Amino acid sequence: MNKLLTVLTLLFSIQACSSTSQLSTEVIEKLFTLDATKQELFDRSVDWAAKYYLGSKTVIEVKDKERGKIIGTGLLKITNSFGMRQDVYSYTLQIDVKENKARIRISQISKYAGTGGSVAEISYFEKEIRENIKNTINDFSTAIQHNTKDTDW
Repeated sequence: MNKLLTVLTLLFSIQACSSTSQLSTEVIEKLFTLDATKQELFDRSVDWAAKYYLGSKTVIEVKDKERGKIIGTGLLKITNSFGMRQDVYSYTLQIDVKENKARIRISQISKYAGTGGSVAEISYFEKEIRENIKNTINDFSTAIQHNTKDTDW
């Protein structure tokens, strides 16, 4: 019995290790060079986060204007084509700004929760996760590049 338990534990460990994805250790980032001050880029980044993540106060964990750094935890919701299953993956979001530059980094993508069963491995929804991250970065890109002032209304 003890040998059977050891073999089953070993098989489970091998399966768990083989199903991990490169996405969980990958850092996806994009750098922007813009004609804007550090302050302007920081403000645009905070504004973007507040609009993109409806509960940004729960998402953003670090907001340091002096260092030009915003760090938070985001969630990706992936629904299968039949709509019967929705899996959620978490990731770390980091935005760094300095004079004329801004960078968005997404890393540490991992399983968070699922409905309708256990959460699918990252590799199962890797295409959808990458597309969702690409959309997040594109949305940030649009927001950071537009110089809109509250007084222009």
